[in-house]
Amino acid sequence: MHTNIFRDLSKLAEESNQNGYQANFDNETVRKLNGSLSNQPKIDIRNTYTAFFYFAAINYLNAATKHNKAIGYRFKSCLPRIVTECYKKRIPDVRFYLTKDGKGEVLYCLFGESFTFSFHSPSINEPTLKTALERAKPIRFDGIRKQLCADRILQKAADLLKGPTQKAQTAVSKPSARDQSTSYSNRNGKASSAPTNFEIYSIGKVIDDFHLNRLISNPQTRENVAVVISTLYFYADLIRETNLPHHIRKEFFREMVTQSFSVVEAVEIDIGRLIARRNGKDLPSDHGKDPKEDQQICVNLCHKEFPMEPSTSRLYTEYKQLRHNVHLCKEQQIINSSYYTEETTEDWFEFMHQYLNYLASNI
Repeated sequence: MHTNIFRDLSKLAEESNQNGYQANFDNETVRKLNGSLSNQPKIDIRNTYTAFFYFAAINYLNAATKHNKAIGYRFKSCLPRIVTECYKKRIPDVRFYLTKDGKGEVLYCLFGESFTFSFHSPSINEPTLKTALERAKPIRFDGIRKQLCADRILQKAADLLKGPTQKAQTAVSKPSARDQSTSYSNRNGKASSAPTNFEIYSIGKVIDDFHLNRLISNPQTRENVAVVISTLYFYADLIRETNLPHHIRKEFFREMVTQSFSVVEAVEIDIGRLIARRNGKDLPSDHGKDPKEDQQICVNLCHKEFPMEPSTSRLYTEYKQLRHNVHLCKEQQIINSSYYTEETTEDWFEFMHQYLNYLASNI
């Protein structure tokens, strides 16, 4: 559905360019959008249409600023947060690419397969995000000047938000490909409060979206990691869409954090094993010892080959400590722990995804 919608929007913009259309700007709309984007502390992107509206609003203000310099460009400071939120929630049918042209840095945002926004001087300075954007699949400018019809695009974006067929997506993200649906009932045989059509990650889509073909050479390990990632995002949906007791939510979050780091470890071990083979280095398992003894050696080889920035390394260490703090006999807190919340779990999911992107980009 998204593909057709954005293809039609691209056609609308192209026809507007060909007909010499010039956008009109409403002062009240400019004031509201500028105030919201310039001062908003948190970006709330729920789905593809919400993301499209944010970028349509920035495009509108970009165009309006050319007619009224007093507007300024403070609103563009939210661009990194919008992109980060799209990555964090794995918003489908939108991707990004950061490059340079004759005017400096430019951020391309592609919706569907045909509608492209471009923003100069996006002020994306966070190293991990910037590297991921620069190494993303290139996006070419389509030659259609979206600012010339910025008002029409903004109106279409607003209409999409209000559309009767619009269905909210979960705050924790997943790929756009869905191939299964499952219904759930409680032990009494009565319908539970869970939706009856959970949209579950397909294994193939997980492998593609998380670059597992590049990261993991062993087919069985690759499939196992994909199953775990798929299940983690299903858990996120389950928590989001059902009214679970607080203590069960907390235990879900704890399990999700620990399992997501297990994904990272599995990838690192497989990469480290390849590095060892390439360098002719023997591993303990080569001499009949328990393959578990290979693990830390392989992780260390991976870290040496792909070093982290100090700030990333500190986060990684904290992540690892959470992974290994799973034994109930340690008397750790679960219910009152600040580590096991929806927000922190999303943050660790994002760290996992960005770190895997980093590894995949450098292999």
